[in-house]
Amino acid sequence: MRIKLKADWTLDLNQSDASVSKTKVIDQKMSFLRYVPGAKPGKKRPVPKDNANTDVDIKKRYEEKRTRVFQASWKQQYNWLEYDLENNVMFCVSCREAGVAETECAFVSGTSCFRKGLVDAHKDSAIHLKSTETKKAKTLPIAQSQGAKCLQKLKKADNDRLLILMRNAHAVAKHNMSLKSYVLLCKLDKAKGLAVGETYLNDKAAATFTESIARTTRAGLIQKIKDCDFCSITCDGATDFTGDDLESLYIRTSSRGKIEDSFLSIGCSESACSQDIFTFIKNVFKRLGIEDAIMPKLVGFCADGASNMQGVKSGLAALLKKEWPHLLSTHCLAHRLELSFKDTVKQSCPKIYEKVTTLLLGLYYLYRKSPKEKKGLLRAFESVQIKPILPTRIGGTRWLPHYERAIRVISKGYKAFRFHLENSSHKNPKAEGLVKLLRDGHVIVFILTLKRVIEPVMKLSLYLQTDGISLADAYGRVDGTKTSLSHMRSGHILSNCRLRDSDGLSSSSQVVVEKKFQGEKVTLKGNTPDIYNCHERLVDAVITAVGKRFQTSELISATKIGSFRNWPRPGSLTVEVFGDAEVKTLWTNFEPVFNCNDVSLEEVVDEWSTLKSLVYENFRYHQEILDNVLNWEIVIGSCSDVCTENIMKLFTLLCALPPISVKNETTFSQMKLLKTKRKGHLKADRLNDLLTIKLESEDIEKFDPEPAILDWMTSTASGQGRRLNATKRVQSTTSKTVFISDTDEEPEDLVGIDDDDDIAQQETSVMKDFFGEKDEKDDDDDDDDDVEMTQDTVFSLLLSFRE
Repeated sequence: MRIKLKADWTLDLNQSDASVSKTKVIDQKMSFLRYVPGAKPGKKRPVPKDNANTDVDIKKRYEEKRTRVFQASWKQQYNWLEYDLENNVMFCVSCREAGVAETECAFVSGTSCFRKGLVDAHKDSAIHLKSTETKKAKTLPIAQSQGAKCLQKLKKADNDRLLILMRNAHAVAKHNMSLKSYVLLCKLDKAKGLAVGETYLNDKAAATFTESIARTTRAGLIQKIKDCDFCSITCDGATDFTGDDLESLYIRTSSRGKIEDSFLSIGCSESACSQDIFTFIKNVFKRLGIEDAIMPKLVGFCADGASNMQGVKSGLAALLKKEWPHLLSTHCLAHRLELSFKDTVKQSCPKIYEKVTTLLLGLYYLYRKSPKEKKGLLRAFESVQIKPILPTRIGGTRWLPHYERAIRVISKGYKAFRFHLENSSHKNPKAEGLVKLLRDGHVIVFILTLKRVIEPVMKLSLYLQTDGISLADAYGRVDGTKTSLSHMRSGHILSNCRLRDSDGLSSSSQVVVEKKFQGEKVTLKGNTPDIYNCHERLVDAVITAVGKRFQTSELISATKIGSFRNWPRPGSLTVEVFGDAEVKTLWTNFEPVFNCNDVSLEEVVDEWSTLKSLVYENFRYHQEILDNVLNWEIVIGSCSDVCTENIMKLFTLLCALPPISVKNETTFSQMKLLKTKRKGHLKADRLNDLLTIKLESEDIEKFDPEPAILDWMTSTASGQGRRLNATKRVQSTTSKTVFISDTDEEPEDLVGIDDDDDIAQQETSVMKDFFGEKDEKDDDDDDDDDVEMTQDTVFSLLLSFRE
């Protein structure tokens, strides 16, 4: 037997022992291998035809026959993917915009291989991720870009130094200090060992810092306006001592019942006419970028009763209504109240009122202008053993509280005033006229009667000037004051009138009986004053004047349902129908604002019934009203999951309607502290920035300077980051070295050429020629333009009384 092993080799097993295994024979007797000529190796066995159709072959043949196309659903899944129908290719928009080379990525030039796996692979590729980040970075503001953040992290030491400088600039602007004070604060910080550096330590740097702080503060206000549900504006004008017509603009926002009043802008209009003021307001909206945001949200306007504001045909309110037909215009309730009281006292008893006003203003002017008289008055208080108290003014933005305070001062310090003036009357004709008024019993009786009548009206004035009250709350309080005055007129208070008031002072009836006030004799020439008749006549006049000044329209009356104090008690018969007519009136007027074309009036009335039930069921209605706890912010927040969306919008709108424009008045008071006679050169933009910081920014303890620093770092004209410590040397024509730094600050030991100094000197000389020389000392910021009589008028009247 032969076994073929390799080509030309065979194994002869016939010669082996039969008892030995074949394997052992091969191992032991290798010599049995023989060469056989012509022997051939074995061939490979053929594969059966039945196993040729494998899965791989099937898939390959399917792909060869398949035609792939671009799927439209891919564009929804991948927002960066686009399809070119003409060339039948798909490409990546982000990679093309980032400028990726065509050789680096097939998705730049476009690929016709429409495989989703290929798209997924490109989405996760490094090239695409980098292109996406680049595109995202380009859409961000410069201050929020990655480069700005990296710059801030790389220069942490400089950032810590800027924190100190920015806080100093904020404190200067917040507390009416001159920008020169910034330099002093920086020197003080350096003396304390704080690292403030050597640059950006002058008033020019402080000006740029305040600009950045104002921009970031204003950005927060702009975002608040864009996020609010409804808003209203209040406007008022004034003229400063330089003769500029300034307009103050406030905005009230309402978001789900939360009321916020914010300072928007102050600036100069072309004139005080209504058209120029309207143009000024539109320009403010455009400059702040809120023109589109405020257009569908503006629902109310409030100002004083000047003709350029409330004129029916061509006033500012009429111009606003042409663009916003649904706008509700309101005459400031606080101004109306002051006018009502002035009408009362001037019409009911003009002569005695003139004497009282002359007395109050005369005391104020006498002791304010003369330090000698003021010291004499303090010695008089010490002699009669009364706590010293000085006369106060009766004018200003809070006229009624000022008048009440002036009456209270003269009532408490009457004995000391009279003691001092009697000792000074022989050498001071003004004091002689004042002491004659103090001895007049008719004047004293009228002051005490006026003190009693003015008290509820003064409390109403203070309430109207409270922050965050709604128009409905304000009118509700007015109605309550009228009721209180009616009770006062009825006589049950006067019938129980004691000889002394609650504060321990003599009453008007005691003065008439005893002809004394605080132990001092008074003269009652002519007829004896009829206390009850005088009191009743004065109260009637106040009620009549308030009724005339506070006349309401149907729309204004409908807004009163926005105050929970006007709602009926639970269980009352009027609860079921309460507010139905008012809701219809309000919805009809403001329907264009809600943009609810598919909501019918019947559905709104049904939601109103549901809301009433929720309020009465979920809240301890009466007690929470008395505790001033219940408001629309709480109600809307607790009932937001109920189907009352439309009626909630209506009451959110009512919260946005402003009842007063007092904040505009207070803005001008703050302006007087900033734009003094020593700082009369302040431009309107700088004044606007400083007032924005003062009125809207956080207190110095809570102020966060980081956003302002980020804005300041990227607010250059070129958009590049600032170099805090960089300086460069420039050779001047006079062969003197001038150092130019980022701070525009010139070293003290070097001389440079600066044209700005010459321009500043020219501007200063022009200001001096126009306004006159400035005093070396600060003048008193309080002026007397808003009082009823000037100082010369008062003193001339006093001389006539002396005769």
